[in-house]
Amino acid sequence: MGIALTPGWLYFLRDRDFRSGQVSNYVKIGLTKFDRPVEDRIYDHQTGNAREVYSVYEMQVIAVSTTENYLHHVWAPYRVHGEWFKMDDDQVAAAIRQAETLNQLIESHRPQIELATTIYNVLSNGKTKKASKDELELAFDWLETKKKHVLAKNNASLFAHRLRRLMGDCRGIEGVIDFQDKLTVSTLDKKKIKEKHPDIVKQYTTTNTSISGTLKPEYTNPLLKGLDENLAKQIKDEKDLQISSSDPDDFSNDSATRTPEIEQVHSDYLGSLGRTRELKIELDLIVDRVKANCGLNDGIEGLCAWKREESESEKTDWKQLVEDHSKIAEANMTDEKRTAAFKIKPYRPYP
Repeated sequence: MGIALTPGWLYFLRDRDFRSGQVSNYVKIGLTKFDRPVEDRIYDHQTGNAREVYSVYEMQVIAVSTTENYLHHVWAPYRVHGEWFKMDDDQVAAAIRQAETLNQLIESHRPQIELATTIYNVLSNGKTKKASKDELELAFDWLETKKKHVLAKNNASLFAHRLRRLMGDCRGIEGVIDFQDKLTVSTLDKKKIKEKHPDIVKQYTTTNTSISGTLKPEYTNPLLKGLDENLAKQIKDEKDLQISSSDPDDFSNDSATRTPEIEQVHSDYLGSLGRTRELKIELDLIVDRVKANCGLNDGIEGLCAWKREESESEKTDWKQLVEDHSKIAEANMTDEKRTAAFKIKPYRPYP
């Protein structure tokens, strides 16, 4: 998914002691939609808070979710919990400048983003045009940025897998990894019903026609092994040494206690998130430029293919089918299943 041009307010809040006036070293980086004043959001945060919450800075941005998410990733090493960060005034000023720079960058791409959004479901004209010099340069930038993003993503992945390896058979790591024993409830087995009762399913199925097409680059997607064989090997080694089971019962020990090594790897992981997010935004903007250049053509030689054509898809009214054929539904349900899930905290709640 690309960048959504959803305007809103990005705000930076601090809190201070009502009695002493002492200001904490924590700042909240959040957002509110364009039609909702920041003052109203402050009121939400103030409720039940023994300290005064106030705005340090607020700014209108063109893509509020993208901008907020970007700052949350860039400043992840300083993130304490939720949207609260431990930052001094100089760091807050730096974050504000970063937000302003990103906002200007997205604003400069507004025409391409809006055009790409308009033509994505419009029939293409069957023509492939020759690339201009600028479009060939765009193709080069697209591939190079993709390579950088693959490396950045896998660098973060290395630290994530290392944490999983250090976790062993424990149910998470205190302050670092959350463990979930997830229960997938029994649901309708649609595949089995289609196989056993095709004629009945057909009665509740309609065909819809829509226009769609996938943008494809002319380049071959770069693989990590070809970009950095050593990094690929490190990731494989970490995977081989961790417990890869998804059965919760294979994780029999309580949450592991943090060690200096674990804290360092967690810090490395948080530090890798900013670059990954930055490159993802760069890629999204390049894709919008590619789409805008392609226009209603089927593609551009040496840059992309983007054929948009009518296609049919089937939609089954499963709700009505179940109401009319409850016995069939009851006889074709999936089994409940327990799975282990892990989530690395995108913040550091410990000293």
